[in-house]
Amino acid sequence: MTFTTPYVTIGGIPSAIPTVFEYTNQKMASAYYNAILAFVRVLAIQPTADNPYPTTMISAGNVAQVNAALYALTNLAKYGVIVTSSAQVFYPTGPVDSAFLAAHNLSKANPPSAGKSSYKTYLMTMTMAQDYDQILRSLAAVGVDTNASGSNVPDVNLMQLQQWRDLAIQVSAIARNVQAAELEGFGGGMHLQALIEINYVQTGNLIISENMAALQSALNITNQVLITLGQMQSLHNNVTTRSSAFNFNYQSKYGASKPSGWSPIYQSAASAYYNTPVTPIVVSSLNLVSGYMQLIAIRNTLSAEITKLSATTPASALNNSTSLYGTLKTVMNDLNTVFVDHHGNPIISTSNQYEAVSAFSKWMLDNYSSFNTPSANQAGQIQNNITFAITAGENLNDTQKETVRNYLFIFEEYYKSASSALQAITQIIQKMAQNIAR
Repeated sequence: MTFTTPYVTIGGIPSAIPTVFEYTNQKMASAYYNAILAFVRVLAIQPTADNPYPTTMISAGNVAQVNAALYALTNLAKYGVIVTSSAQVFYPTGPVDSAFLAAHNLSKANPPSAGKSSYKTYLMTMTMAQDYDQILRSLAAVGVDTNASGSNVPDVNLMQLQQWRDLAIQVSAIARNVQAAELEGFGGGMHLQALIEINYVQTGNLIISENMAALQSALNITNQVLITLGQMQSLHNNVTTRSSAFNFNYQSKYGASKPSGWSPIYQSAASAYYNTPVTPIVVSSLNLVSGYMQLIAIRNTLSAEITKLSATTPASALNNSTSLYGTLKTVMNDLNTVFVDHHGNPIISTSNQYEAVSAFSKWMLDNYSSFNTPSANQAGQIQNNITFAITAGENLNDTQKETVRNYLFIFEEYYKSASSALQAITQIIQKMAQNIAR
């Protein structure tokens, strides 16, 4: 089913406004309905024994209510109703621009950035807009200025409202338009098939599309994190060991000697060779200055990705050290502990080069060069934490892909259920028609 955006021209509003066909949010319908009631009350004024002329019974209070209704309806038509992901409702009185979003902590992103809410804008239905246009045209017929360009809003005075009430008595179409608008706002007149086609399917579309959008965003974040971790791992792999020669050549010097002639020399050479600890070093092909600049960029990217990840990570996983978020925080903690200057400040591009190279080398060597010190117990921990983060990211990525498949299955089943309901209703109607025809 395809939902298009019909545009409706409303008298006084310079540009045609976007609307929806038959379905809108209840907050929009309720606001529209409550505003239309101001016109209903004016038309409902009936003559009394003391005053047989209803028009003269229109009060300043009625005028104020109608003007408030015109203000509300014009803004509803131009800007819609905003409902946030945290169930807040806003009725904009001006363009929904960056200033409006900032003032209300709203974000166009889905999921939203930290501390903000995502939102949806709900519009009038096409019928709502058309009915309001007819009401404005009837007001214009009695001299009301319906100009609604910019911040202008139609405004009616007591005499004009009295004249409009008189005109409505003479032209029944005006009262019918008001009644139609009231019914549209109340939500009446929607047949059962429309309830299924519009309400049921549209609601399902909105729920599924919102969740799919959020899931797509989460997948993108996870994939980007894995790319960044891959870059970190590639950089951290640039470590080798210092090699030395075994200073003993049996063939050239001792081939003709008895064991007693070469054994002591062999033992001395072997002791010197095998008792020397393996010493890790950064590979000579890696420029250390270039290396620490790469690590700065990776750290900054990872920090930004952790912030994004926090917005899509369930609260239960934020405190779970084995989740992707938890393992990334551990990786960042390693960087913020090791990749720092002598004051403990993170290395940046303007840091002292000697300190930056020293900190980078320390992060690269991962305590493997520490012998007979407490730090030796931490040898390889930085690499372990990177590995844990990569594993957590891959596991989450697989879980998210499975969730996508589940959503697609639910989406298919949801449409099948709507189709089955429509078929059942059609069969009932056909049977009723056949019975009536007999």
